[in-house]
Amino acid sequence: MSTEPVDEASVQALFEQAGVIRVQTLAQLFDTALLLAYQPLPTGPRVAVVSNSTALGMLVTDALHDEGLRPAGPPLDVGTAATPEKFADAVSSAAHAPDSDALVAVFVPPVATPGAEYARAFAQRWPK
Repeated sequence: MSTEPVDEASVQALFEQAGVIRVQTLAQLFDTALLLAYQPLPTGPRVAVVSNSTALGMLVTDALHDEGLRPAGPPLDVGTAATPEKFADAVSSAAHAPDSDALVAVFVPPVATPGAEYARAFAQRWPK
């Protein structure tokens, strides 16, 4: 695996290809949530939640209940120290689980690890 940094444009392109909606601020997060609130619902009510933040995973799970959706099992918290590969594996597994109809992945960038490594790991595991 290459250890060269990935430029920001490449990270954004990888995220877009994988369907990731990337926000930089809390205001953008709420704007995105508002936008998604008016999109068509998933094919069923079961939503998998993967996060590297216990608190945010629980907030998403509570929001699912508020909207009449069901968590597809408990939120999967990979932990703040999860490697990019571990996080990407968890997202990939949840996205392909037969008992979920949709996926919400919540990622809070760790201070010590550049986000580009996570983007690279997602790109390697996501079907083209």
